Amino acid sequence: PPAGRPAARSPIRQRVPGANLPAAPPAAPAGPLIGDPADPSSARALVEAVQEGVRRAEGDVGQAPRGAEPPQLSRRVPGANLSVSPAQSMSPTSADPGDPGEVRDLITEFEAGVARALREVNPARRHEEDPTR
Repeated sequence: PPAGRPAARSPIRQRVPGANLPAAPPAAPAGPLIGDPADPSSARALVEAVQEGVRRAEGDVGQAPRGAEPPQLSRRVPGANLSVSPAQSMSPTSADPGDPGEVRDLITEFEAGVARALREVNPARRHEEDPTR
């Protein structure tokens, strides 16, 4: 900052590597250790306990009846789950377009509305559409 102005506090903090680390070394694990890692008998007991847990987990899976086959996958078909709308729900179109002068006035009114909306959204585009057409 310039010499005449006090330093303003920036809303962005600079990260300092290691600033959030605890001052004390990490504590020892709270839970009891299972045997001495150098003791072969405790290592064998640990491995057997893990294997027993795996066997129990494999046996807990629900067994399907022998006669039932697994469900077959089905191929997705685009639009297959869309409901078919009846043709009557669509509004009928008129074969007679109406009076040409009235239709022309409606189109002119629509174009003037679009030009007005463009002017309201972006004043720089106010000369883009000619409202006198």
